[in-house]
Amino acid sequence: MKNRKKLIGIITTILAGLTLATGLGFYKHSLVGKFPPGTQIANTDISTLTFIEAKKQLFEKGNKYLETPITIEILGKSKKIKPKELGINVSLEEPLNTVTTTSLTESGLLNIFNFGTKQNKSLFALANIDDSKLSSALENNFKLSEIAPKSASASFNDNGDFVVTDGRQGTTIDKEALLKDLKYSAQNLQNNTIKITTFNQKPPVTKEDILSREEKIKAELNQLITLEDPIYSDDWQIRLKKHPDWINFVPKKEVKIPALNDTIFLDPAAEIGRTTVSLEINQQKLNQFVDENISKWLDRPSRDVKIYTDEKGKIIIEGRGSDGKRVQREQLKRAIELAAENGIDHLAIPTISTTPKIEISLDLQAKGIVERLAVGHTSYYGSPDNRVFNIKHGAEKFNGALIAPDEIFSFNKTLGRVDDSTGFRKELVIKPEGTIPDFGGGICQVSTTMYRAALFSGLPITERNQHTYAVSYYSQILGHGLDATIFLGGPDLKFKNDTGRSVLIQTYTEGDYELYIVFYGTPDGRRVQMEGPYLSDHVNPPPDEIVETTDLPVGVTKLLEHSHPGFRALWYRHLFDKNGKETKEPIETNYKAMPEKTAIGVRQDTP
Repeated sequence: MKNRKKLIGIITTILAGLTLATGLGFYKHSLVGKFPPGTQIANTDISTLTFIEAKKQLFEKGNKYLETPITIEILGKSKKIKPKELGINVSLEEPLNTVTTTSLTESGLLNIFNFGTKQNKSLFALANIDDSKLSSALENNFKLSEIAPKSASASFNDNGDFVVTDGRQGTTIDKEALLKDLKYSAQNLQNNTIKITTFNQKPPVTKEDILSREEKIKAELNQLITLEDPIYSDDWQIRLKKHPDWINFVPKKEVKIPALNDTIFLDPAAEIGRTTVSLEINQQKLNQFVDENISKWLDRPSRDVKIYTDEKGKIIIEGRGSDGKRVQREQLKRAIELAAENGIDHLAIPTISTTPKIEISLDLQAKGIVERLAVGHTSYYGSPDNRVFNIKHGAEKFNGALIAPDEIFSFNKTLGRVDDSTGFRKELVIKPEGTIPDFGGGICQVSTTMYRAALFSGLPITERNQHTYAVSYYSQILGHGLDATIFLGGPDLKFKNDTGRSVLIQTYTEGDYELYIVFYGTPDGRRVQMEGPYLSDHVNPPPDEIVETTDLPVGVTKLLEHSHPGFRALWYRHLFDKNGKETKEPIETNYKAMPEKTAIGVRQDTP
C-alpha cells in the first residue's frame, strides 16, 4: 500500500510538473515575437507587444506629447507652449530598434523555468532641441529681449560725431538648466511644468569698454568693404557706420601669442588674456540686406534637364541643367566682421552650389553623352533690342549640335548664313572700316560664350581671334580677355574634340541678358583652373575724331563710336590631365586704344 501511495504521489508530481511546464511553454510560445516583461521606452510599458503594436503606441504617445502644451514659468509669468513650438524633436524609432523581441530557439524544462529572467532595460526617447526655435518661442511669449542686459553701443550721428550710448543691467535666464529640463521632458514624453531660473547680469560691454578702443572701433565702422560678386562684375560696397542697426558690441578674450623663443608657462589658473570689445553683426539685419540687394541677383534654384532622341532622330533637350546657387549668409557675416577688424577692403561673397538632375537617354549615353563637361556663361546687360534678338536667334542654331570624336568644330560653319534671309537683324558690328550696322550684330556674344565653354572643358583651341578693342558686354562676367570674335568668310572660332567620345552642345538664355552654353560628354579626368585677368600697358584713347558726312543735315552730329582705352589682358589656363600633369597655357589679348568718333553733316560740294 505504501509503495502504491508513493507511486501515485510520484505520478501526481510528474503530471503537475508537466502541466506547469506545458503552461509555461504555452506562455513562452505566446510571447514569441513580442517584447518581454519589463520593457519600457520613454516611460511607456511595451511588454508583451509586437514591434508593430509597440511602434503604434509609442508614436501615438509621441505625437500627443508634441501637441500637448508645456507650462513654462519665468519671473511669475506662465505660458502654455507646445513642445514642437519650443523646437523639441523626439525620435522613438532608434530606441525601439535597439530592444529585442522574444525568440523560441531552445527547448527543455530548464529553459522554460529560466524564461523571463532576461529583460530589456528601460530606454529613453532620443531628443534634440532646435535652439533658434526655442529662442524665438521664448522671445515671442516672454519678450526676454526687453529685460535682458544690453551692451553699450556706438555710432556716428548726422554731424559725423562719434556717439557712445551706455548699456544697461538686465535679467538672463539659465539656458543650460532649461535645456536639461526640456530634454528630460522629451525623453520621457512627460509634459511637466518647467520653472526657469533667472539671474541679474551687468551689461556685457560698457561705455568705458568702447571708449577704451574708440579709435579702433571708429576705423572698423569707417572701413569701406567691397563685397565682390562671384559671377558678375557688379559689386556691392558697405560701410558699417551706414548701418548702425546691424552693429552689436560683445566682449572678447584677447589672447597674446608668445614669440617662438619665449618660454610658455602653463598655469590653468592664470588668465590667458584680458577682455576687450569686439564688433558683431546682427545676422537678421544682414539677411534683410542680402534679400533686398544680393540674393535677387545671385540666388537661384538648380534646374533639371532631360536629353533624348525623338522618333525622327532629333536630339531634344528639355530643361536647363543649370546649377543652383545661394549666398552663405552666416559665412558672409563672419567675413564682414573679420574684414572690418583687420582693415580688409575686398571680400568675395561666399556662395554654395547645388547640382541639377541630368537624365540622358541610353542611345546618347552610348555615344558618350554622359554628364556635363563645363558651362560657358556671359551676360550682356545694356544691349539694344536688335543685339538681344540676334544673340538668342544665333544661339538656337547650336542647341543640340553634336561634335564627333576628333572633329575640329568650326563656329562659322555651324552658324551658316547670316543675313535677313536667315532671320538676323542689323546691329553694330566691328569691321576694319569701323563699327557699323550689319546683319547679325551681337553674334560674337555667342562665339565668346562658346569659347569659354571649350576653354573650361579643357578642349584644345585651334583658332581664336580677339576683338579690336575692349567691349564691355564681354567683360560683365570674368572681366576682359576671354572674348572671341568671328566674321563669316574671316575670323573663326575652332576647337578640337579630343575626348574620344561625342560632345553635345546645349544653349539657352535666361531672361534677355544671360547666355549659357553647356557641353556634355564623357569626362576623362582632365580638369581646368583659370587664372586672371592681369591687366597692363594701359594707353589712353587718341584725340576725338570728327567725320564729315553728307548723310546728315548740315551741322547735325551723331556719335558713331565711343572712345576705348588700350591695354593688355593676360589669362592662364592651367590644364591638368588625369594623372595630374599640368600644362600652363597663356591667353594674351591686346586691345587697341580707339578715339571717340562723331559724324557731322556737311553741305555736298556742287560741281
